[in-house]
Amino acid sequence: MELDWVKPHGRKDVPGRPIQYITTDNFLSHFSLKKLSDLPTVDELGSAGLIDSANIDSSIFGTGKFYQETQEEKKENIYSNIDEMLSSTLKNEDK
Repeated sequence: MELDWVKPHGRKDVPGRPIQYITTDNFLSHFSLKKLSDLPTVDELGSAGLIDSANIDSSIFGTGKFYQETQEEKKENIYSNIDEMLSSTLKNEDK
């Protein structure tokens, strides 16, 4: 925070309501990044031997790539049982 690379950005909606932080434009500028998703993922860092990714919960390390993948999974899960939902709705209307 002293270097203005991160700043508080609200609280997470879980017990304890921890503070969430976001990176700033100064962070991107310092590391010559155009966007946050240009950062390597936890898996990429592990593959390069820079971290031991075996014991890391990657859900706490969010890069743009990880966030985007998570969002895509959520979209897929929403529609995964659409046929079942529609058929049960139609059965209820027939009664």
